[in-house]
Amino acid sequence: MRGLSDVEISSNQLQGPIPNSKAFRDATIEVLKVNNGLCGNVKGLQPCKKGSGVGQPPVEKGHKIVFIIIFPLLGALLLLFAFIGIFLGAERRERTPEIEEGDVQNDLSSISTFDGRTMYEENIKATKDFDLMYCIRKGGHGSIYKAELPSGNIVAVKKLHPSDIDMANQRDFLKEVRAPTEIKHRNIVKLLGFCSHPRHSFLVYEYLERGSLATILSREAVKKLVWATRINIIKEMADALS
Repeated sequence: MRGLSDVEISSNQLQGPIPNSKAFRDATIEVLKVNNGLCGNVKGLQPCKKGSGVGQPPVEKGHKIVFIIIFPLLGALLLLFAFIGIFLGAERRERTPEIEEGDVQNDLSSISTFDGRTMYEENIKATKDFDLMYCIRKGGHGSIYKAELPSGNIVAVKKLHPSDIDMANQRDFLKEVRAPTEIKHRNIVKLLGFCSHPRHSFLVYEYLERGSLATILSREAVKKLVWATRINIIKEMADALS
């Protein structure tokens, strides 16, 4: 109705708010009379009730069509992105090689420095099948045992908890085995060997008579260390980890 200049709708039994256009705003009551309940901002008509939409531009059908088109398109795009994400995730999982038990055992054997069967039997015998009387420390992933081997050497044996020796955790076990072998420093405890066995899995380290650095620093006497000594300890540790 934008091009409409004059209106004449009298005696048509119309009702409701009149359109918000110039022709109706400039109309007189004469061209609108004898209708059944017209309302609007024209002298002689009843004002429309609040919320009836008078005075507001009507919602055009084109806007409704836009909404009808846009929302399905957005939904389709979201579904498309979801399928692409699922597809890429599945493809990535297929490309990730699974660790076979034989591969893990081969990797572990390549690092071992002792005969596996001999070392296993010696440590089982030295700790009396990991009796608690030989346990010197317990941690989140295992317990540390003090063992005296037939050769007279004393070693620290870290026995992993049963829940940490399944195939799902072989990666972590392999990392813990390899880490000490890649670090050569006098302040890092030496890994002497290891054993991966269905019954027991453990790591064999050199035994430190005075305990670990954490144990030493927790003693009361260490509080008397001068700053020069403390700084030297920090430097040595940083050098070992660099």
